[in-house]
Amino acid sequence: MALLVHRHHFVNGSTAWIDAWLRRFERQGLAAYAVFGQQLSAASLQALLEVPAREAGGAGRPHPAVLVLHQLVPQAAALQPLLARWGVPVLATQPYRAGDEAAWAADAAGLSLSDVPFYLAQPEAAGAIDPLLTVAQGQSGAEPRLIERQADAVAAKARRLVALQTRKAADKRLVAMVYNYPPGGSNFGASFLNVPRSLEQVSGALAQAGYRTQRVPEQQWIDGLKPLLAAYYPGADLRGLLASGQAAALPLAAYQRHFAQLPAEVQRRMVAHWGAPAQSRYVVDWQGERVFVIPRLQAGQLAVLPQPRARRRCTGARTRSCTSPRPRCRTTTWRCTCGRSARPTR
Repeated sequence: MALLVHRHHFVNGSTAWIDAWLRRFERQGLAAYAVFGQQLSAASLQALLEVPAREAGGAGRPHPAVLVLHQLVPQAAALQPLLARWGVPVLATQPYRAGDEAAWAADAAGLSLSDVPFYLAQPEAAGAIDPLLTVAQGQSGAEPRLIERQADAVAAKARRLVALQTRKAADKRLVAMVYNYPPGGSNFGASFLNVPRSLEQVSGALAQAGYRTQRVPEQQWIDGLKPLLAAYYPGADLRGLLASGQAAALPLAAYQRHFAQLPAEVQRRMVAHWGAPAQSRYVVDWQGERVFVIPRLQAGQLAVLPQPRARRRCTGARTRSCTSPRPRCRTTTWRCTCGRSARPTR
């Protein structure tokens, strides 16, 4: 695992947070090292991290199995061909530049709008994914401090991504989501896209690539997803979906363990907006325990879920003060525990 950072951290001697972060990667079983250069370009990155063709037995290949980006990438578009050829995951991380960790935790926005072009848009343009704030940089000249739980989340994701690259396609579980658009109890689609026909093509291509699924015809997607979309509207028979195998059951206890790990302020906002988890209308008694109902269409190892309806109260653009919608939170919990805590009903 290679952590890409700017050279000024080494010039200034502010490397304690880098050492601490590398140790956290090592605790996940990863051989981690930091890489820096004067300016990040395709040529410099290739010189730093690519094993030459004469040693790789063909085309040059990257030395790390995953990259964690923590620096500016002004030549983002020029990096795309190299990163695409390497085919390794690139995780985007960002500094919080407006104060210490306590200030970040209390900040309604998280990443400031003035930082978005440089710390969000540029890495995204290069192909980096899953941006996460990991370092509190504070005022100019202050020593950067690692936000430990954020840094741990990146390290754990890097480990899982490495494991995913070595797993056979037939052993991978996949989750896709369709949008409830336009709103309504049986609608799913997207602008200028035939979603059910696309799902037919995707499911067939996945089967040909060795994933444990099969080509599902367009009409079957239409017929199968409509009752799942209706589950998010009043009057739905949630137990009926469980009984027919059209939904999975996520134990309430498993969700509550996940919920308890969230920051106290996030928990407070969610409960204030949605009420206690156990009071959700998506919680039912099933096979002797309380469970969340997760509507989904299962095609082998491919699960397709409708987008949960959400009511959001936001204070501004790209703000972190939006009240987290519980339907999406518990759906995300199911996706993360798919095949373990969340059990299929048949």
